[in-house]
Amino acid sequence: MNNQAIIDVIDNKFNNLLFGDGYDQSMSRNMAIDRFDTGFMGVKIFGLLFMLIAAIVNRDTNFGAEADITQTKNMIKFVIETIVFGIAGALPFVYMEYMRNPNHTDESLVNIFTLGFLFMAGINVLLQFSGFYTMTFGELEDHNTITHPMKMLNGLKHTFIGTTGLMILGIIIYLIVCAFLVRDFDIPAYQTSGNSFEFIAKFVLELVIFAAGSSIPYLLAAHNRTNHINKHAYFETGLLFGKFAALHVILQASGFYGHIFKS
Repeated sequence: MNNQAIIDVIDNKFNNLLFGDGYDQSMSRNMAIDRFDTGFMGVKIFGLLFMLIAAIVNRDTNFGAEADITQTKNMIKFVIETIVFGIAGALPFVYMEYMRNPNHTDESLVNIFTLGFLFMAGINVLLQFSGFYTMTFGELEDHNTITHPMKMLNGLKHTFIGTTGLMILGIIIYLIVCAFLVRDFDIPAYQTSGNSFEFIAKFVLELVIFAAGSSIPYLLAAHNRTNHINKHAYFETGLLFGKFAALHVILQASGFYGHIFKS
């Protein structure tokens, strides 16, 4: 049995597992894309719900050692930080819409930027008030950054976070399986010359923009709360860059980008 035959057997096994016996091979790709979209939406909703609950319970206003976000100078820093998060998170999607969709319009670019900005800015607000930043940057420093005690009990917090982590891990594995089934790397706008190097170069550039826009603002958040950026912060930013780079590949392979940007 050659390598292609082995791959075909694995494909059939996965398709039977996910879609049931008697599936139509020509339909399995669209079904995988639909199920990926559903699963990916589930990850976002579950993650946002968790952060929203934590933000409501904790209402964390800590902003570094012996500092509070309600102080005017810190509020200004936080507003600027949130704007940076929103812009940096939205621009990669504007870039992809511009590059991938030959029928893009000024209105579609503005709409994507607006949605991306609001989503990423909202994420930063939830990360602050949920206590995520206090826990994260408190561990980066020798001193304790917590000036106001968390309202969410430690036992509940660890149980909730642990359960959430396991559920999200399971969903991510499922999404990776869907991406394996679809394997969509067809981007017509990046293959105009028929040269594979053109596709690779444009896709890698897109990946770098996406990963950088999603991870580099973390350095600003670190500086705002610790007044400096240490090696640990750079390391964490590098990890985030790698995670978002992997996510970019999954979103492409799953057909999610092809569906969103009509590539």
